[in-house]
Amino acid sequence: MRSMILFAVIAAASVLPVGAQAVRDTQRAGISVVGRATVRAAADSLRFEATISGNLPDAEEDSILAALRAGNVDSVQILYANVLSASTTDVVRGSLRHPTRERVEALAKLAASILAAHPNVRMQAGYVTAFVDNCPKVEEEARRQALDDARRDASAIAAIEGVRLGNISSITEVPSPACLPTESRIPFTGYQGPIEREPAVYVTVTEDVTFSIRY
Repeated sequence: MRSMILFAVIAAASVLPVGAQAVRDTQRAGISVVGRATVRAAADSLRFEATISGNLPDAEEDSILAALRAGNVDSVQILYANVLSASTTDVVRGSLRHPTRERVEALAKLAASILAAHPNVRMQAGYVTAFVDNCPKVEEEARRQALDDARRDASAIAAIEGVRLGNISSITEVPSPACLPTESRIPFTGYQGPIEREPAVYVTVTEDVTFSIRY
């Protein structure tokens, strides 16, 4: 009789952890979704870099720099090619604070007038880069919107399954957002018509989020 009781106790002990594990698994169950958001922030500054070719006397170089400064372009400089190389190209750099659409169009028109005034100069191609002063603030807003997007999707799934959405149990950012300057390659062939949008920087965030659920 004692042996039968002992066997029953051992058998019950071997079954209980399985049931307990099933309960724990249920409690750990959750809804995993991916939230995404892209935030557009108006650019606080633009920096441009243009490659020019042609023989420029010092007087003409000074004239180009003066024209750019008169057009409210900051930090204007000409970087000269290595005298030991065969290259005859130089680089013109400058920046524009608070670059509204109108100011960028004015800069493009100024470039066209410089080309017209210096026919021996050719502007080949270059880069215009947009910057924002407070990148962490833009990243924070992108994260908030991505998490809101994730919660909306998870709430919809929870409603379909007839459960209640709980708190966030895990978040993985894939990859971490970077409020990097937005760069675009443009042809420097002078004014090409109105610019459609204000210069801006875009930050995209993707969050892999798991929410707990309640029954």
